[in-house]
Amino acid sequence: MVTIEAAAADPVAADSPLQFVVRAAPAPRADLVVGVTITAPGCTLTNAPTSVTIAAGKTETRLRVSADAAGAGSNGCTVTAAIDAGEGYRKGDAASARATLPPIEQEPPPPQVTIEANASTVTEGSEVSFTLTATPAPQADLTVTVNWWQEGEFLPASRQDKVIIPTTGTFELTETIPDDGDDEQDGSVTVSVVAGSGYTVGTKGEATVAVMDRGPAAGGGTISTPPPRSEPPAPQLPEVSIATDAWSVTEGATVPFTLTAEPAPPSDLSVNVLWQVSRNVKSKTKPNSWVVTHYPIPGESPVTIPASSSTVTVFVTAPDDNVKNPGIAALGGQVEEGTGYVPELIPVAVIGMIDND
Repeated sequence: MVTIEAAAADPVAADSPLQFVVRAAPAPRADLVVGVTITAPGCTLTNAPTSVTIAAGKTETRLRVSADAAGAGSNGCTVTAAIDAGEGYRKGDAASARATLPPIEQEPPPPQVTIEANASTVTEGSEVSFTLTATPAPQADLTVTVNWWQEGEFLPASRQDKVIIPTTGTFELTETIPDDGDDEQDGSVTVSVVAGSGYTVGTKGEATVAVMDRGPAAGGGTISTPPPRSEPPAPQLPEVSIATDAWSVTEGATVPFTLTAEPAPPSDLSVNVLWQVSRNVKSKTKPNSWVVTHYPIPGESPVTIPASSSTVTVFVTAPDDNVKNPGIAALGGQVEEGTGYVPELIPVAVIGMIDND
């Protein structure tokens, strides 16, 4: 008689496989294959087993089921394992068992930061004010980068600042416009939100306030032409390098490659990498001659370098062609052009590849 029951308390952790215990009483004299049916409405099953074997002389075995509850909704999903009818055994009263897989908690999206001017126009000698808003309000103080620039000469210089939006979700950014006493053209002050870690920039990512001059009466000074709009220098793009400590790898084995961004990126950086094999093969047109061929191989590309560490290690498997290759072969990775970074001067790492046939 064969029965089944859930092996762990219900519910189980969302990232652990479900386990069931299949029991036979009495123990079989020979290996006993028991058919099972696995159902999981709302879940995605991974290689769900259709049978389980109780070894000769044993009374039980474990049945493991891997499932993904990403699309199961707020209530998770229930996985049912049922004993099928078969030869050499009969089903007991407990012929099916259930276990609950809780839903996977999704990370909330980062706050979206916007900026608005608190007044459209101010006069030289007064304050210019902007309000930064993070939606939704951050769970902890959020550091945001902003750029200041101007039309005219109302601020000492264009610059870049870092401000902190508290958990209330808003922050008022103010700056006093000095009254220089000069007679000059009216201008403006603009503040823009710069993309950074832990937040995104909303559609209202820039705000401008017109600044009216308070120079001396007409004829008491000269009118100067404001310089063109000056913006803070663009941040330095990270330079990405690739390296490996391995000297060689055998066909079918894996080898680690490390990618490093310098300086560390402000947010996770997606890097394009070309993985390929180079091999010397005999020429089909020139006897006793060798030519070099290159062909790409599947690999982890693009590779994501996290901002938290500025480096990442990926493992690439050397292709096994099951063919005896008398020539020399090499496996390598090359950092290619992309957005938000530049490859280093020689962005290539290459090692020898040993034939195993």
